[in-house]
Amino acid sequence: MNRASTLLLGAWLLVVAVAGVPAARAQTTGWVTDQLSVTVRTGKGPEYAIVKVLGSGTAVRVLERDPETGYARVRTPGGEEGWMLARYLMQQPAARERLPALEARVAELEAENERLAGRLASLESAGAGAEQHAEALEKELDALHGEVLILRRGAALRWLLWGGGVALAGVLLGLLAGRSRRRQW
Repeated sequence: MNRASTLLLGAWLLVVAVAGVPAARAQTTGWVTDQLSVTVRTGKGPEYAIVKVLGSGTAVRVLERDPETGYARVRTPGGEEGWMLARYLMQQPAARERLPALEARVAELEAENERLAGRLASLESAGAGAEQHAEALEKELDALHGEVLILRRGAALRWLLWGGGVALAGVLLGLLAGRSRRRQW
């Protein structure tokens, strides 16, 4: 084997060996830290001395902004004043500061949801009972309407009979009165 063949074979074996070895990359998920340190300096730039180093979530009072340099003059909770990059300022507290309150609110809402689900089940059950009761009342009402019709027909029949009886009595009295008059003549 000549030198070129040996080098080619060596390179080929190296490629096969490297291809067979798993890549040296992470196989897990990672997150960028939310821990940030921001420097407050005596001037608008990295060349100025550091007055204070602030951790993420620290509240500062913004005294002025310089849009040209991207810096803001701030006052720290300890009263120190200096300049920091304005891009590190947020309009509201950091998410990790708000997270405990939001988690408590979620737990509160979940408990309320469970309570309301129980109440809904109770109302649905009561509604089903009320619906059955309403159906029973409707049937009873239909039966009472039927009885009222029967009573009205009975009353009308009684009036008819009374009227017929009175008319018959009038005719009989008229006949009797007519006979007694004929006898008198």
